[in-house]
Amino acid sequence: MIRRPPRSTQSRSSAASDVYKRQALLRFLSSFAIETRPQRLGALAVSILAGREGRQAKELRRLITYLASHPRPDVISLSNSLLSGVVPALKEEFAVPIICSVQGEDLFVEALDEPFRSQARHLLRRHAKQIDLFIAPSRFHADHMVELLAVPPRKMTVVQSGVAVEKFRRSCPPPEYPFRVGYLAAITPAKGLDTLVEAMAQLAETNPERVRLHIAGKVLNRGYWHCICRQLRQTRLGAITHYAGEINSAVKVAFLQNLSVFVAPSRIPEPRALAALEALAAGVPIVAPRLGVFPEIIKITNAGMLYSANDAADLRRVLQNLLGSGKLLREMGIIAAEAISRHFSLSRMAEEFADLCARSIAQNLR
Repeated sequence: MIRRPPRSTQSRSSAASDVYKRQALLRFLSSFAIETRPQRLGALAVSILAGREGRQAKELRRLITYLASHPRPDVISLSNSLLSGVVPALKEEFAVPIICSVQGEDLFVEALDEPFRSQARHLLRRHAKQIDLFIAPSRFHADHMVELLAVPPRKMTVVQSGVAVEKFRRSCPPPEYPFRVGYLAAITPAKGLDTLVEAMAQLAETNPERVRLHIAGKVLNRGYWHCICRQLRQTRLGAITHYAGEINSAVKVAFLQNLSVFVAPSRIPEPRALAALEALAAGVPIVAPRLGVFPEIIKITNAGMLYSANDAADLRRVLQNLLGSGKLLREMGIIAAEAISRHFSLSRMAEEFADLCARSIAQNLR
């Protein structure tokens, strides 16, 4: 049986009661949440990318007017390339360097239906010519975006994602048994929870007393989640699986610190894999597919293992090897926390980003 977290209890005071009712209403409404489908947002995405030629032209003019009423910026930073429709207007008004982060919006664009996919690619490439520097969270994603945006490699640099290292650090490793395997991601087919469940079901057949599966994340695809629950009920795994639901930051720390190993069974080429980095910061080794940024993370940290993407049998093999390797898990956990502190800290990320801004400003003044 899948255990779920208890619901909040109602406060006795009238004010607290009102708050409780509002929270209950929000939980009820969120139960109808569905996965954001790029196929339904093609026209809107293209319109935003069109900038002054799109339907949001009036809002763009208001933005430029607002920014122009303040001191002139030295540099402008965009959070992702899907916002690059504003670049021509910003360049015309301010003539300052524009830096743009890229962090996975390519997956959104590739999921658009035609003709919106081709139109979006064309607009992204057109605006990319006016952007001075792109910042990717990984070398894998940088190389991919150079090709997608058709920009020279010199315009793409890497600043590794940052993690609040101190928040996740734990004082001691978890007990060797039971072997707690964790999943923390949105529950949708792209994230591959079914692959992990299939692998764990095989593991539970021979080791039911020694393994546990801990799942956390918002359900974005209810049909898919119902299939996962059916998989669990039909195997021994159902009795040793705990679903924590969608968790907040504080609960996430405890969730990760309680694990023996973290599995990220994604089917898509992840550009950042933030949850995996947070698990490593908590001293938890990771198991991930040979896909996207994961081989890069494991090469840098030396604190995880890879398996063939979408291959439940290969994932089970890796987990089986780790099940009886308490000493190895502890050693990898120590290495993981040290590597994240050295290569993926928030302070290091901020310093590198600030340095890139300073260099862009200096080049613009020459």
